[in-house]
Amino acid sequence: VVALGFLAALSEGVGIGLVIPFLERLDLVAALWIVAALLLKALFAFGAAVLFSRLSARAGHDLRLRVFDEVLHADLGRLNEAGRGRLLNVLGNESWRTADAMTLLAQLVVTAATMAVYVALLLLISWPVTLGVALAMLAMAAAVRYATRRAGDYGRRMTCANAEVARRMVEVVDGIEVVRGFGQEQAERGRFAAASEALRRVSERTGVLSGAVHPLYEVFAALVLIVVLLLTVRNPDDLAHMLVFLFVLYRLAPVLKRFEQERVDLRAAEGAIRETAAVIEEQGEAGAAGGTVEFTGLREGIQLDSVGFRYTPDATLALDNLSAEIPARGMVAITGPSGAGKSTLLRLLLRFTDPTGGRILVDGMPLQELSVASWRRHLAVVPQKPFLFSASVAENIAFGRPGSTDEEIRAAAQAAGADGFIRGLRDGYATPLGEGGVGVSGGEAQRICLARALIRQPDLLLLDEATNALDAESERHVQAALERLKQDCAVVVIAHRAATIENADRVIELQPATAPR
Repeated sequence: VVALGFLAALSEGVGIGLVIPFLERLDLVAALWIVAALLLKALFAFGAAVLFSRLSARAGHDLRLRVFDEVLHADLGRLNEAGRGRLLNVLGNESWRTADAMTLLAQLVVTAATMAVYVALLLLISWPVTLGVALAMLAMAAAVRYATRRAGDYGRRMTCANAEVARRMVEVVDGIEVVRGFGQEQAERGRFAAASEALRRVSERTGVLSGAVHPLYEVFAALVLIVVLLLTVRNPDDLAHMLVFLFVLYRLAPVLKRFEQERVDLRAAEGAIRETAAVIEEQGEAGAAGGTVEFTGLREGIQLDSVGFRYTPDATLALDNLSAEIPARGMVAITGPSGAGKSTLLRLLLRFTDPTGGRILVDGMPLQELSVASWRRHLAVVPQKPFLFSASVAENIAFGRPGSTDEEIRAAAQAAGADGFIRGLRDGYATPLGEGGVGVSGGEAQRICLARALIRQPDLLLLDEATNALDAESERHVQAALERLKQDCAVVVIAHRAATIENADRVIELQPATAPR
């Protein structure tokens, strides 16, 4: 891009330089060379424009994928700490601004090369006048830079304001039922309006700074041209040279203005660049957590060896010195009061995070030495709060094992006690579900999630109080499915219902870490 831009500027400079012999002798050959130079300039400029477009599109695509990788692979604790609003803002806004900044940087270099060609041409025509004009332009640039010195600061503030608006949107959409249930619509509107107003103010000020460049240069350029015209009138013998000088100067003025505009815009994008870079660097750090040993299947079982965990260094222990066995076949029920660490244990088994004390052994091997991807290929999870994708019922179930046949999907649904109500939906298994599972009740959504886990045929099935939202009939179906499934895999279920605990082969009862042992 830079090379083509420089060649375009050079071709134009050569063409303009040939105007002097053409004006002095009205030479047809010079005219033809001028046309050839301008054609070359147009060809190079078109090539640069095409590459600019491809560069911007590919850079944006690459940045968005790398930010999305952070969402997919980052440690969940850090992900929650960073806030989904921040990541959505980087994905939807800052990555685009960063891609634009990258092309701005390339344009800045091309513009600088064009300026160099024009200045060289001016020096060849009249170096004394060029030096005078250069001093005036330096004063002009200093004035513009003084006027726009806060562009970088406003750019960083715009990034923060964008993130706050995104955070408010995510929070209200996720908690809309709570907001309406407590009648807090106006209060939330006020909070969002305040965040949006802050974004409006900083965006306005950035626009004012950016818009100040053009009129400032217009005034300075007009003054310089008047001075050069006065010099031309006093020296009529050098009319051809001075006319070309004026033309080059006329062409240089908008290039100089564009250079300052691009510099200001690049400074304004500094906040977006830093934010996007920070997210990408965090993703690189997260990728080092997994082991390298491929997990091929659970044979003996899982051993919890004095496992401890705390979410932050100064937090109380969520798990303290837990030792237990989870056999490769059978059902283990995890019970205990709220805050005892039941969900934390499931997060550790899923490798969402790692123990801060002790270790988890899988068939005698530390879990952290296993490849995260290969470990999770042999797991299935049913979360406490059901989550469904905006897709058909069949696609939601098949998410557990892509490529599943219709018969396998129906069999999984039957095992989860979901086949009956699914057949009663408008389009049966082809019925589309809205975002988050809109279109089915909470209990029905939970049964679809169970079917999604059962179709996976995992080595380790984890259920986080997944049967609590089921009616008695559905729970009987699920218990029967788990009874069959535990013959071939390990089932770990967080349970409060007596029926689930009674069907377990062993029970691990947890107590809060601060409670007496």
